[in-house]
Amino acid sequence: MSATRFAPARRGLSIIETLGCLLAVGCGVWAGAVWLGLDLSAVAYTALSDAEVMEQIPEDWRPANPECPEGDCPSIEQLHLERAIALNEELDSLRFEVAALRNGAELEEPIDAEALLARFEQPEQKHARVATMQHWKRIGEVVTEVNNLHRSVEGLAQTGHAARTMSIRRRAFAYGARAIEACEVEGVDPTAVEAGYRIADWYRKGDEMIFRSVDPSTATATASRGLTPSEAWQNAKKQHDKEGELVLEKTNETRALLKARFLVEFPPVFGETL
Repeated sequence: MSATRFAPARRGLSIIETLGCLLAVGCGVWAGAVWLGLDLSAVAYTALSDAEVMEQIPEDWRPANPECPEGDCPSIEQLHLERAIALNEELDSLRFEVAALRNGAELEEPIDAEALLARFEQPEQKHARVATMQHWKRIGEVVTEVNNLHRSVEGLAQTGHAARTMSIRRRAFAYGARAIEACEVEGVDPTAVEAGYRIADWYRKGDEMIFRSVDPSTATATASRGLTPSEAWQNAKKQHDKEGELVLEKTNETRALLKARFLVEFPPVFGETL
């Protein structure tokens, strides 16, 4: 009896059969899409974008963007840049509203980016921006000069030069007030001028504080209240420093307001601290 041979059972489809099936399915989908009037490129673009694999496909092989089929769409990098610019403009707008609110200013309707750019290019805006920036930088220079004078005599009062040290500190305050009040204000934004005068007024108070601490009549009045001259000086200085913190806060708010108004960065006047 002869043995019967059986062919081994096949498992799965061959590569050619698989490709044929896929081709048949693809042709069927294409024919159905044409009959129904569907745009397969738009579907493919949406699917690839949602899957976040579009950037991994060579640019020449990517399906056309349905929003700009002529190929005039901005690049992905440009879209990211535009999004970053829009976010920065929104942040500046929020800072402006906060600064204006804290300064008691009435806000108008939010201004869009194109309106801001048009305002930035106006001759009147440019003149005010330049004048305000020069004024602001001069205030910062005066504040730096006063701070340097004060720091240069720190610790010298304990070396037997207390009177001269206090005199230098007082004269530095007086100089700072006069220097700020002498700044040119023509064409300068009133908010910046007000900030400068606020600093000058604080300097005047510092001058008066030191004068009272060394004036004999003031010392007599202080003694009648049960305070030593040193205690009276420390109390006055603490109060003046507290007022200075408020001046610093208001100055930083003005700086943020000017940045939003003129669309340029204004340098800090005091730095992080007085």
